[in-house]
Amino acid sequence: MLALPPPRFTPCDRCGASVERDVADGHVCERERLVEYALFQMRDRIVSFDEDLGAWLDTPQGRFESFYASYRRLTAG
Repeated sequence: MLALPPPRFTPCDRCGASVERDVADGHVCERERLVEYALFQMRDRIVSFDEDLGAWLDTPQGRFESFYASYRRLTAG
């Protein structure tokens, strides 16, 4: 059986950047890359946020919280 050599690059677990295996231990993640990677990992949750919020606002707790927020705005001033 033919064994393939390991790939030259590997993805960073923290930021997803492609890093050479030889220098992976010395890799320092860029702050912007960390944020972009975190957003990428949450893309499904971000897309469904409006739908999830609407569903929650239809629950008794959601209706109460909506009412209470309106009430607090009216009585705050």
